Amino acid sequence: MESIIGKKYRPNDNSYSICISDKISYGNFSRHYLAGTDEGFGEQELPVIECTIISDPFKVNITNNVVNRKGTSYFILVNDPEEKTHMVLFFVNCIVK
Repeated sequence: MESIIGKKYRPNDNSYSICISDKISYGNFSRHYLAGTDEGFGEQELPVIECTIISDPFKVNITNNVVNRKGTSYFILVNDPEEKTHMVLFFVNCIVK
């Protein structure tokens, strides 16, 4: 697979995402919701933030105790426009062509 480092990425899922720079989990409402939010979430709708990919995909073992699920998912590291680094779920269709 060709490296995707340097390409633009528009996240479409905030679950499991972490802002590594701030060490803030997306469990809290913050401006770090890179995949945006729907109207009615919090006080306002937030847009999707286009990021720059800084790693190739890597596999992570995940556990979700809420729905009693264990498995693996692929993640990437991205930088937002403020140069903060985030770990987000990876989906090929979110790479900007």
